[in-house]
Amino acid sequence: MDDIELLQQYATQNSEEAFATLVSRHVNMVYSVALRHLQNSHQAEEVTQAVFVILAKKARDLRKESILSGWLYQTARLTSRNFLRGEIRRQQREQEAYMQSLTHETEPDAWPQIAPFLDDAMAQLGQKDRDAIALRFFAGKNLREVGANLGVSEDAAKMRVGRAVEKLSGFFSKRGIALSAAIVSSAIATNSVQAAPMGLVSSATIAATQGISLTTSTATLIKGTLKLMAWTKMKITIAASAVALLAAGTATVALVNNSGKTSAAREIMQKTETKYASLSSFQCTGKTVTVLEGAAGTGRNFPPEANAALTSMNRQTNEYRIKMARPNLYLIEWESKVHSTYTNLGAVWSAGEGDLVFLTGKTQKMNDRRSSLSRAAGVSSGATANMPSAFFEFGTNNSITKFADA
Repeated sequence: MDDIELLQQYATQNSEEAFATLVSRHVNMVYSVALRHLQNSHQAEEVTQAVFVILAKKARDLRKESILSGWLYQTARLTSRNFLRGEIRRQQREQEAYMQSLTHETEPDAWPQIAPFLDDAMAQLGQKDRDAIALRFFAGKNLREVGANLGVSEDAAKMRVGRAVEKLSGFFSKRGIALSAAIVSSAIATNSVQAAPMGLVSSATIAATQGISLTTSTATLIKGTLKLMAWTKMKITIAASAVALLAAGTATVALVNNSGKTSAAREIMQKTETKYASLSSFQCTGKTVTVLEGAAGTGRNFPPEANAALTSMNRQTNEYRIKMARPNLYLIEWESKVHSTYTNLGAVWSAGEGDLVFLTGKTQKMNDRRSSLSRAAGVSSGATANMPSAFFEFGTNNSITKFADA
């Protein structure tokens, strides 16, 4: 059975045997990620145990197309970083000092050079590249199996892995570690996964499936990592919403490529700028919905004001309306539903007396238009600031200048 089938068997039948198989299949990789971060075998065991407890809690939520190797790698990395907290900066300084000492050796080994930075480099990769590396080197799969897991051909998997390794090599190069992609691949394949201690499969399985033998620090670690995962997911959702909003906001600007070819980004921007410059008026409406999963009411480690907000804000809906007319007339209104019983109203507009903002029940005059518009940016992922700026052709000093400065 593959990973997802085993996970579904555990989720639906509470099969400890299926979960134990998953743990034994991936425990070495998870333990190795934690060990690289923490440089402490006992701490790495605790993190490994926490990761599989999190997997058990998330078993019913993982999609069928998920790559479990990649998911476990990312969760192990997040859990390890959560464990380190305030010690991360100190550890990085020690690692950099260590790397400096290696430069004086006559024949430095590649692995000691890249190991302290490998997980930071992996964090810079996109999910598909990270999954490819996790499958090829951490899970030890061949290129055919990598392709099958990613849903691509063997040749495409080879290209994906190759590009990902090149990106890692570039990351190391910027830190003074000049190694070829072939050397980086060999070093990761040979050294990145180490055998976990005896008994860790059993203890991790029992902790995940039965919820016993968890220390207070491990339980706290699990809770903190779940919050971190929820925040990470929310940031991705907000970023995707921003792209959708900008696309929706400019829907009246038709960009048609008669040749059937995809236009370059700069060409699209130039056409958009030209179209905006020709408009005498513009209006649009938009909506953003922020959903926070898994963190509401459990944010003990957050600041008090954030904790209070989390308790009541699982879902926040913002609706906004933009109306503009040349020369320099605008009205932006929004309704921010932060709670089922409370909606925050706001607006920015221009009038004979200048640029005005209405927030928290009060009207305030602003010093300049850009400051006024920026007050509305938060409710629309930037659309209520970027669109007016483009429409009015703001320059660096809020004056009417060439459009390219917008």
